[in-house]
Amino acid sequence: MVKARVVWSGSVPILFEIEGHAGQADYGQDVVCAAVSVLGQTALVSLDEIAGIHNLDFTVEEGYLLCRLPMDLSKVQRETARILVESMVLGLRGVAESAPDFVKLFTEEVESDAY
Repeated sequence: MVKARVVWSGSVPILFEIEGHAGQADYGQDVVCAAVSVLGQTALVSLDEIAGIHNLDFTVEEGYLLCRLPMDLSKVQRETARILVESMVLGLRGVAESAPDFVKLFTEEVESDAY
């Protein structure tokens, strides 16, 4: 089971975390796991290269991805990050809806005085 979690403060993404393996097929043949992995890693790279957030706090390991966004983002970086993370969430939601036995998506809202 893959569990994806996205934490927001209002419209600002704070972090996203993806962990586990779908187990839908044998290793290397699991298209569900591959889809989730591509969505998470594309969001991570896009935050760096498109949003210009070069000081991301992230961990990428086998079956695990965690990305914490810094709190000192410019207005443009916050808006770009919102769009990029929302795009990832749309993709994850689609995968979770088509493979509900293998992927769960959770979103959380937290209060933050920093934004």
